Amino acid sequence: VKMRLNMYRYNGVASNILMLGRSGARPDTMQGFLPIKGNLKGNDTILKMPEVVADTVDAVRLDIFKNTIKRMRDQGVTVILFDSPVYELENPHRNMASEQAIKDVCAQYGVPVFDNRYLDEFRNSPEYFFDPTHINKEGTAVYTPIVIGQVRSVLEK
Repeated sequence: VKMRLNMYRYNGVASNILMLGRSGARPDTMQGFLPIKGNLKGNDTILKMPEVVADTVDAVRLDIFKNTIKRMRDQGVTVILFDSPVYELENPHRNMASEQAIKDVCAQYGVPVFDNRYLDEFRNSPEYFFDPTHINKEGTAVYTPIVIGQVRSVLEK
């Protein structure tokens, strides 16, 4: 339903969905891509290490993730998991229980995982980010060819 109404790219933002409903259905010329314009500014351009947070595995969410992966694989869908670039330093003291649980499910079902959070191309490039965890339009121009290469590496096996 969201695909037919061109709502999938709005990521649940109510105001955008309501405005889309008012203006009627229109063709999706962006093919699901809604670029974020803007750049990090001021202190945000300084690489910081995120704080350590308590990391617990939500068994219900993990089960939903596992069932989704299993269902997709059973239907013959090639599933690939990506962690997108972030403009943060990696905290070596972070708790990794959730991260490991997801990787374990992916390994169980043969899902390739690409951890692109700390790619060199993005490390000292605040101009590629809207905020510390979202790349902007300029960042997508750099990131897209990387992802295409990774997808090809999986599909060519």
